Amino acid sequence: MHLIELTEAERLEYLGTLIDETNAFAKNTPWVDTRDQATKIEYAKSLCDLHTGLDLGMFHRAKELARGVKHTEKLGAKKAYLKYYYEGDTLTYIESYVKTLDVIFRVIYDGNMRYLVPFFKNGMPYPTYIHACKTENGKVVEEWTVEGSQIVYDGYTHFDDGSAAYYFINYVRGGKTPILMQKQGEISAALEWEEHLVTTYSYTSDTRYEYSEIDGSMTVYEWDGKEKVGAKEISFYTEKKNVPLVAEAVLKTRCVSFFKYKSVDISELILPESDGIFFYWVSRVEGLAQFMKNNPHINHFTFNDASVSYLSESFFSALPEDTTLVFDGCRGLKSVKGLKGVLHCNLYRTKIEDEDTAPLTLCKHSVYKQKDYGLED
Repeated sequence: MHLIELTEAERLEYLGTLIDETNAFAKNTPWVDTRDQATKIEYAKSLCDLHTGLDLGMFHRAKELARGVKHTEKLGAKKAYLKYYYEGDTLTYIESYVKTLDVIFRVIYDGNMRYLVPFFKNGMPYPTYIHACKTENGKVVEEWTVEGSQIVYDGYTHFDDGSAAYYFINYVRGGKTPILMQKQGEISAALEWEEHLVTTYSYTSDTRYEYSEIDGSMTVYEWDGKEKVGAKEISFYTEKKNVPLVAEAVLKTRCVSFFKYKSVDISELILPESDGIFFYWVSRVEGLAQFMKNNPHINHFTFNDASVSYLSESFFSALPEDTTLVFDGCRGLKSVKGLKGVLHCNLYRTKIEDEDTAPLTLCKHSVYKQKDYGLED
């Protein structure tokens, strides 16, 4: 089963089951110390990331390869390291050191499952992640770590050429922002990693970020309007009703989009590297005049599926000549008086209430009701 194929509700229900089962397994696992029976001991440097050197899946093996993590029979000069105990070929314990012994994982096998259950050196349960790994035909198909109500999950679908599709999710059951991160990608047989979907992560309980490794774009949900964020393109969304936004930040991005806000005040928004700003399902944009003074280089404005009754002659007359202006599915456009000589003014599914199209004829290119009006059309 690949978790990405499930609905979100099914996915989270399944993850909740894994949380309960893993916590119960660890609770019922007593401390037993047979380290003195080890027939082999190995060492590896620790990256102190709670996974590398502990988990077995291809993603973590790829990270080990990239960071030069190797098992050796001698400790060397490592200050942060992992110590592996074997009885024959069976791994039985892993000790984690950061200068001194930090945690001991007892390795438990149960059918096609392997668990790493954490303990203090005195045998008391250690409050950190419990590791679980499920294999089929000798390959890791699911792997997760659980601490309390949080699970960090990796899922693999293996292919005949040795590659695998990979899905990752970091989920906190009952959290205000339950899904802290998601990503999906592919890992080659040579353990080369290619991410091709979105990474989702959260910095605060209210704000959620999604970043695409492919095109460098970022989507921000419930932005506070002040925190600085940077990406090739940034889109700001709200999933709540009747939310106003006051955007007061300096954002380094090529273009900015706003979605579904009741109002967006951009009077103090500075976009030093942008050339365009886009509004989708935004009922009102405030501070346009000041925004244009602060950002005279902005030459693209798009208004989509929204009321634009607040746009006045002063807005149109202040637009630079190289501006592209797009209205799509808008309502309340009283007039385009003041418009003169811009590069493009295209109106789709949008009515000019006074039906005065003369200003459109002053543009280099313009479209209204599927008819060309521009000087060069």
